[in-house]
Amino acid sequence: MTVLLADISEFQGSIDQAAYAKWSKAIIFRALYGTRTDDCWFSGARRDAFHQAGLEFIGIYGYIRAEQSAVGQARALLALVGSLRKGEKLIADFEEGTGLQTSRWRAWAQVIKDATGDNPWLYSGLIFARDHGLSPQWVADYPTDALLDPPAVPHGEPGGAHQLWQFTDRYRIPGIASRCDASVYHGTIGELAAQAFQPGGHEAAPPAPPKAVPADWQQRVLAALPVLKTGAKDTGQPWMVRRVQGLCDALGDPCKVDGVFGPATEVAVKAFQANHQLTANGVVDRDTWVSLLAAQEPFPVLAEGAKDTREPWMVRRVQGLATALGEPCAIDGAFGPGTAAAVKAYQHNHAVADDGIVGPATWSALIIGHAA
Repeated sequence: MTVLLADISEFQGSIDQAAYAKWSKAIIFRALYGTRTDDCWFSGARRDAFHQAGLEFIGIYGYIRAEQSAVGQARALLALVGSLRKGEKLIADFEEGTGLQTSRWRAWAQVIKDATGDNPWLYSGLIFARDHGLSPQWVADYPTDALLDPPAVPHGEPGGAHQLWQFTDRYRIPGIASRCDASVYHGTIGELAAQAFQPGGHEAAPPAPPKAVPADWQQRVLAALPVLKTGAKDTGQPWMVRRVQGLCDALGDPCKVDGVFGPATEVAVKAFQANHQLTANGVVDRDTWVSLLAAQEPFPVLAEGAKDTREPWMVRRVQGLATALGEPCAIDGAFGPGTAAAVKAYQHNHAVADDGIVGPATWSALIIGHAA
């Protein structure tokens, strides 16, 4: 069993709701472009019409602009939509931006989940998703044998396996005058609708397991981190501004590593803070350091062969720190020979056993310039 459905935006004009509803009981439409309301929203009238026509799955998505805060765009969608109705699913459309986009997606999704109690979906193209650390539930890929052979999608996080597959952008659909995007769901309309919002159908989430207590060495490292803001400047070791810049750059908020905390660094820090639900004031305080370092739990021991498959991207943090501190290596999330060589060189220059393994002593040296 399969369900076909249209994906419409401001480029589709009037729709014959009755004709469409005879063809499919599911549809997806765009409500926001960044924080701008899409013409497809029609002041909410189109949403009402879809419900009145008896559609059982209605996806409502926002196109996420790279230069705008992901959290701000999530809040704009919530303000537009208000309370969710039965059968609706909020979706983020990620198609632009440089570097890893996982933290921006997680920040967007958390705002939606906190407000609605429903887990939102992520849409992205197959190649963009692979290149930017995303695992979409709704994926775009246009092969020749569209309805027969679903694409292979990375399963980087729980629920990351795709549910919907956008297989074309030129499908003839009853009730819609122009050709448009179309997707397929492998299952029944009832199974698809069950994945959308169901009033009263969501059980309370189980309590989160207690976080591990940071080791003594890690507590000493965190205690040694300075508060940094615009105007700060590296004048000698331990080059703390460079550490911030290297971490921001490695984690998807591009920043020049020059040791000067200027306007560009402040912008990168604010972007990182906004995407991690921190106060976006551009000040690197303890909470921002903790997020930059992913230090909520003890640091893992990393060696050649380690590979980032999902957040918190610890290999990239090592690579970003090493590069910022004078031992350049590719920031790709794969702990290969180049990363091992950079780590060994850094260890040798900081009186740490140069074995290429990033354990407590090396983490300490990378973060504060010496072993804690």
